[in-house]
Amino acid sequence: MFNKKIIFSLLALSSAPIVGAQNWDESLDGGGDSGIQDAAQPVALEGTFTTISGSLDPAGGDHVDCYQIKVSDVTSFYATSDPGVDPAAVIGEPDTRLWIWNEDGSAIISGNDDSPGQPGLLSVVADPVSGPIAYAAAPTNPVTTSLVDDNLYVLCLSYFPNDPEDVGLVDLVDMATFEALNGPNPAAGPFAAYENTGSDPAASYTLAFAGAEGTVVEYSVGGTLTGLLAGNDVTLQNNGGDNIILNANGPYVFPTTLSDGASYDVTVLAQPTGPLQTCVAVNSSGTIAGSNVTNVDVSCDNLDLIFRNGFEPTP
Repeated sequence: MFNKKIIFSLLALSSAPIVGAQNWDESLDGGGDSGIQDAAQPVALEGTFTTISGSLDPAGGDHVDCYQIKVSDVTSFYATSDPGVDPAAVIGEPDTRLWIWNEDGSAIISGNDDSPGQPGLLSVVADPVSGPIAYAAAPTNPVTTSLVDDNLYVLCLSYFPNDPEDVGLVDLVDMATFEALNGPNPAAGPFAAYENTGSDPAASYTLAFAGAEGTVVEYSVGGTLTGLLAGNDVTLQNNGGDNIILNANGPYVFPTTLSDGASYDVTVLAQPTGPLQTCVAVNSSGTIAGSNVTNVDVSCDNLDLIFRNGFEPTP
């Protein structure tokens, strides 16, 4: 009996985002073969996607493909190799297994030969409690941890008999009871490696998804406004076009978020006029470095009080 797997797990993001794309291709978009664990390929898209395409060649040493994805809606999320579940799926190797993994390498959900479209051949993974899939059989050794909206996970695909193992080379799959939807071997530890014993011929695949998004994470730019008088407002601008009008002191955030590595440049576009004030931004430019920017502080002084006797400061 032939088997194939897909594994999900959270990992760091690396690729530049592709905006509006609906299909991710391992080579065309990812730049080459995807690996496992920290070599997993981020699906560097902004927003939803519907398919991932790639290929495996166990005889040539390419035993497993893993992808970083975000589950955006648990109630609608699934990943499948079965065109009977989703006609966008195309599989060159007929027997598959799918997994979803956590950031730490622990298994969340696994699927093998359990698709309602073609039970005994193809697979589907979805949240066992809230997801949209009615499995062909009840789990015999289920992973009970549910998925969480907007969390990142890792997806991997392999052909039989390349099973995931822990650091002690103990299989995470209990093959003796792998009849429908199964979790990992409870005695084994987190995912650490993959067996490389298969010699199946090379085959391409297209996996179909719902409720999934790319892994591009956006960060906000903001700070704190002080010194603005009641009834006044000040207009700030970021990168020459992202404007925000502030009419009260306190924290503020620009409406447009930025990707990691993007530049920001905050300026005062329009000064307060009633009464006259001048506002100045500090820490106003830089580069996003994997976190929100919160220190672009803006302070305002009251020109009307300073210069109301001409250019002589008030005593």
